[in-house]
Amino acid sequence: MSHALIVTDENECIEAHMNGGVQRSKLSNYFDDDHCQVFFRKPVNLAPAVADSIVMSAETQLGCSYDSALIAGHAIPNSFIGRVIEKRFGGKFESLLCKFLNHDNQWICSELASYCLDEQHIYHDTGILKANVETISPQELFEDPFLFEAWKNNF
Repeated sequence: MSHALIVTDENECIEAHMNGGVQRSKLSNYFDDDHCQVFFRKPVNLAPAVADSIVMSAETQLGCSYDSALIAGHAIPNSFIGRVIEKRFGGKFESLLCKFLNHDNQWICSELASYCLDEQHIYHDTGILKANVETISPQELFEDPFLFEAWKNNF
């Protein structure tokens, strides 16, 4: 997974995007892109009131900037040098770097989605949300078995 977003309507989402920061976007932009595959995960026990609250959390961040520095905080530890440093820090380098490079009122995609979920009492500190939201990657969020209903293969 390389991106995370909050679905707000049948053809709408709120996402933190490199071009424009936190914004509303059309889901059709992804569906109409031949180079893109879209997967959705439904939070466990998602009730309409909780879904509305997740969307409201995302809406409060509309207009915030994209956090380019935080992207570096995720990328550097995955480089050769970063892995060496990560080993020296006992697996804490990425977390420390993300905490240092994170900016208030700026978001990356998975950080925003994680924040909106963690704001809900039902999901707070569940699974990957026990970590600081700025450290959570789209892949880690997508794979979390405690936040999302089990994946069903209908093929």
